[in-house]
Amino acid sequence: MATFVEHRVEEAMAARFSRLVEADLSQSVSQSFYPSVIDSDLKVIVDGFGCLRVLGLQHCRGWARVGHWALG
Repeated sequence: MATFVEHRVEEAMAARFSRLVEADLSQSVSQSFYPSVIDSDLKVIVDGFGCLRVLGLQHCRGWARVGHWALG
């Protein structure tokens, strides 16, 4: 689970790069055992990057239905 500090950093990045249109947060197959993107990360992405149209999440395993709902 992400800490309060990690979420503050994510929120600061979202504020700084609010016009980001494309992002790739994919993992390599050999490292996909570690949950790099979790549900709360997706919530920050949805709330903070209003212009985002493409989001790569290949081989990411840390998110569930809540993350799907956040993405819409």
